[in-house]
Amino acid sequence: MQTAIKRLRRNIILLSFATACAIILIMLMILNGLMQNSYNHRIHAAAELISQSAVRKARDVQSETIALTSLTQDGAGDYVVLRNPMDVESLTIRGTISCSNPAASWYSAGGGIVVKAYTADGADVYYYQEYSFNNNVSEITIDFPTPERFHTAGHTVPFSDTEMAQDVFMISQKWWASSSEKDDSADETVSLTLETVTLNYKENTPLSGYTGGLISRSYDEIFEGAVPETVSSQRSFFLVTNHDGTLLEINSGNLPEMIPEADAYEILSRAGGELLHDNTKYQCRRFTEDDMEILVFVSSAERQESMNRLGVYSTCIGIAAAMLLFVMIYFASGKIVEHVSVSYEKQNQFIANASHELKTPITVISATTDILLRRQQDDQWLHTIKGQTEKMQRLLQEMLQLTRMNAVIGQPQNFSRFDLCEIAEKVTLYFEARYYEVQKTLVSDLPERLMFYGDAGRIEELMNILLDNAAKYSDDRAIVRLKLTSNKNAVILTCTNPCEDFDEEHASHLFERFYRSDSAYSEETEGFGLGLSIAQLIAVQHNGTISVSYEHGEATFQVVLPVKA
Repeated sequence: MQTAIKRLRRNIILLSFATACAIILIMLMILNGLMQNSYNHRIHAAAELISQSAVRKARDVQSETIALTSLTQDGAGDYVVLRNPMDVESLTIRGTISCSNPAASWYSAGGGIVVKAYTADGADVYYYQEYSFNNNVSEITIDFPTPERFHTAGHTVPFSDTEMAQDVFMISQKWWASSSEKDDSADETVSLTLETVTLNYKENTPLSGYTGGLISRSYDEIFEGAVPETVSSQRSFFLVTNHDGTLLEINSGNLPEMIPEADAYEILSRAGGELLHDNTKYQCRRFTEDDMEILVFVSSAERQESMNRLGVYSTCIGIAAAMLLFVMIYFASGKIVEHVSVSYEKQNQFIANASHELKTPITVISATTDILLRRQQDDQWLHTIKGQTEKMQRLLQEMLQLTRMNAVIGQPQNFSRFDLCEIAEKVTLYFEARYYEVQKTLVSDLPERLMFYGDAGRIEELMNILLDNAAKYSDDRAIVRLKLTSNKNAVILTCTNPCEDFDEEHASHLFERFYRSDSAYSEETEGFGLGLSIAQLIAVQHNGTISVSYEHGEATFQVVLPVKA
């Protein structure tokens, strides 16, 4: 029983510890979920604030500087500016002019700003306005468009009489050159390289009016220098497009460097739920506002780092809590099973005392019945008393045996080395005659010799119990097989018998004390339900196990005894 109590304590510890760990795990998962939801809320709040400011400032574009090298050139070599010329109030062109003739005291060069218009019959007409650089000028500012200065074929063109293209104009590189050295090589000796153009827009110019333009700004401009803490606490930036996907604005936000145009287009092509840019993960939020779409990218690196830290801290706290709970459960389980152990000891003591107290009167009754039977041999009542007395004596003997065996489990045993096959042959020889009487057959499968270290008397009793059980509960004319095998680690004893009435649902209860299935209660199968309990205790004494299985109409009891018991 001490083994059962230890097993009970182990089960209490395992079940309690598993429940505590599950509760800790659920609490940590809830905590992590709440923290993650909090970070997601912060990211969403920052994205909302950025998008609102972006929409508000999208209607307030003042100027834009474009590197001409980033623009495409048409067949004539002119730079194509994808902007609405009617929105531009003035433009400033920056460039470098030089002359390879050192004798020239002055030199100049110029080109033109070209717009496209459509005539009434649908033909394309190009109008231009000239600009010029000289040797001491590196930038020029031109009011644009100035109708009285646009010409075609030498004539001034009033814009009101034309249908100007609303999405494009061109800037030429160099149309002419001149210097103080009057010769035909002036155009070759004077060179002009345009670098940037700054477009100064009219008031309240809508950003969505540009079909391919890029405005480059930062948070200082859209938040007017006072960036909210919700936004400044984490890296972020945003892009603005129109509804056909054309990129309108790059806002590098609070990134350490401005986002190049090429990178912006690459980011736009990969925009989704999560984006990796410069080894930093960003969450993408899309906001639609009338005629534009704003893609806000907020760094999730801080959230991930915090979640990782929280995961490490949670794991450490969880392990520490689990260890503390394990210690508490371990000592608490000892207190719990202590009462069970005490109760069981009292129960064993009661059984032992009751058995001893009952033994004397039963012995007296048995002796008295024997004397009376000598005088009245044909008295049926006396024979009944004698039979029931013998049955009571067997019950008391088995109960005392169980009590004694439980008392010595875990204590040093009087084990010795003996031949298992010799014990098995002795037992089968005895039961062969008994099986013959009940018209059943016992077949044994034993090796020639099998040495084992244990209690020979207990092992013999174990075999007796298994064969007696098979004789009682096997089918009529059944063939019972007893088999003994071994391997490197254990000795295996099996007893197999056909049994059509075997109830698999009750298999787990067969080794309980006084347990007998409904089919076992009959006049032919007398017993108290203690045999298999005794067999289990014998197996436990030898550090072994006993189990039962049912397959193909046959019940098999298997005893596994370790070689080093």
